[in-house]
Amino acid sequence: MWWSDERKRKYYIRAAEISRFHERVAALLEPEIDKSDSCADLGSGLGFLTEAFRRKGFEITGYDIDPEAIRCAKALFPLCRFSLRDCYELEAAADVSVSCFFGPIWENGCLPRMLKTCRKKLFCVTGSLGEDTLFNLRSCGLPFRIKKQTLYFDQPLRSVWELKEFLEIWPGEINPKVIRTDDIEYPLLLKKEKNLTIISIYKE
Repeated sequence: MWWSDERKRKYYIRAAEISRFHERVAALLEPEIDKSDSCADLGSGLGFLTEAFRRKGFEITGYDIDPEAIRCAKALFPLCRFSLRDCYELEAAADVSVSCFFGPIWENGCLPRMLKTCRKKLFCVTGSLGEDTLFNLRSCGLPFRIKKQTLYFDQPLRSVWELKEFLEIWPGEINPKVIRTDDIEYPLLLKKEKNLTIISIYKE
């Protein structure tokens, strides 16, 4: 499973805590969700988005199929609810479902299964939006809205050795931009700009 690598967890937790990325994502979605609505975090991973919503006063449960992710999430955020479940098998689990970089919604059959998890609204936070995704959105026959937003999920690093290790276990960084900081503990910062597409789909 993805989160079985302790090194991945270490770097992700550090970046999430310092960048506050998930808090910012929750703040973007908050105005569209009623406090009385129950919420499901699909593919909750280590639980940072679930915790961000809980702290804002929402009733939310994080779902993930990875046992190690659920174990770590429960340890990190004991006040949150997490469930070891396949998100695609959920049916009307909550009023609102949120997915953040989870689920290939451009693949046929994926979006309908995600829509089945909620009763009112589905929010998908993803990267670039391709024609396949637009086709699937139009095919679902429901009103939707698309919003673009840029956030940062910078990676703090203790040394050049950590930078090398990070790039080995998190491949895909093209022309990584690293800056020096005044932080004694983390003197290096790998800048990671995330260009988000927020898709809001309304079932009622």
